Amino acid sequence: MHMTANDYSQWTLVLVLSVITSKYLETYVLWFE
Repeated sequence: MHMTANDYSQWTLVLVLSVITSKYLETYVLWFE
C-alpha cells in the first residue's frame, strides 16, 4: 500500500488531535476529582 503525502498529513492531524484531546480530558478529570 502506497502512502501519499496527503495521507501522511491526515494521519498527523488525527494523531495531534487525539493527543490534545487526551491531554484535555486528563486535565478535566483531574480538575473535577
